[in-house]
Amino acid sequence: EKSAQYFKKAADEGDIYAMRMYANLLYKGDGVPIDKEESAQYFKKAADGGNINAMFYYANILYKGDGVPIDKEEAAQYFRNAADCGNSIGMINYANMLYDGDGIQMDIYEAAQYFKMAADEGNITAMSKYALIRYTGDENLVDKVEAAQYFKMAADKNDIFSMYKYACMLYEGDGIQPDKEEAVRYLKLAAEKGNQEAINYYNEITK
Repeated sequence: EKSAQYFKKAADEGDIYAMRMYANLLYKGDGVPIDKEESAQYFKKAADGGNINAMFYYANILYKGDGVPIDKEEAAQYFRNAADCGNSIGMINYANMLYDGDGIQMDIYEAAQYFKMAADEGNITAMSKYALIRYTGDENLVDKVEAAQYFKMAADKNDIFSMYKYACMLYEGDGIQPDKEEAVRYLKLAAEKGNQEAINYYNEITK
């Protein structure tokens, strides 16, 4: 309770970190009664003051309508703000919204840009999604060499779908140099982890 009073006082005096901390306490009901509406106000103040975590939390609140009305357009803006400040989950959430046209205008090209940013920060889901865009996108997006590179990155971090896709590309020489031995190795890994397509393909080529 004392920490809540301290953070509120500091927040109301303009301390951005305290704004985020007090918003957290209000959201969780930690030392103060739960008040998600007021929590959102403090998250917004902290976000607008440049706190990256607050940008992400406020975007989530807006996206889900958690204590505030759902506003996906504004959520996208705050996810993008967080993404542009280096928050990898902000990157992938913004990319997903762009890719799906979820509350904002669909834009596959910008989605690809943000998936790549998140992938290069080590986000495995983003690696796989960026690879898929590079594999299946329109003529301006298709780059099978880069698709293979990112499928391999995700596969090597235990993404089962990417193991399968990378194995197929290797086995068939689909846009890259064929390597059947390496393909079988990745296919076997995906099959052992339960990917049915990989199981079927592995059984077919190892008869």
